[in-house]
Amino acid sequence: QRTDAQLIDTTLVNDLVRAGAEEAVAKTISEALAMEAQTVSKEVQKLKHQLESGRPVMTPAQLPALIAHKHSLDISCAGNFVKLTFLGLQKLQLLYSQHAPLCDEENLDGIFKEPEVGSTTKASHFICRLFCLLLRYKIIQGHG
Repeated sequence: QRTDAQLIDTTLVNDLVRAGAEEAVAKTISEALAMEAQTVSKEVQKLKHQLESGRPVMTPAQLPALIAHKHSLDISCAGNFVKLTFLGLQKLQLLYSQHAPLCDEENLDGIFKEPEVGSTTKASHFICRLFCLLLRYKIIQGHG
């Protein structure tokens, strides 16, 4: 564990002061950023060790869920959700089945079957990847 003085990045402090921040505030920001970086680094190392040991990184409860409605589907995870139509899902499933990575051994047979209204299912590899893609577009408001 580093001391408070070691956590302060003088270059960042100088940049923040040049941008108009007070020196004390700039030091606080630098220290907070360094502490957060340490925390995230520990989490990444933990995940790396989990992957290397073969243990699952996510529990089934953490995976996105596919929720069917009358005219659309929701993919939700941790309070975030994206909507898409059945036709949109079918098009994306077709593209995925044509371009899926060779390491993805997921069975894509029967993938075009529409889920029943009100049903909730846990995510496949495809749904996890689709959720990430659609959430990215939602966050950047459709561009990119």
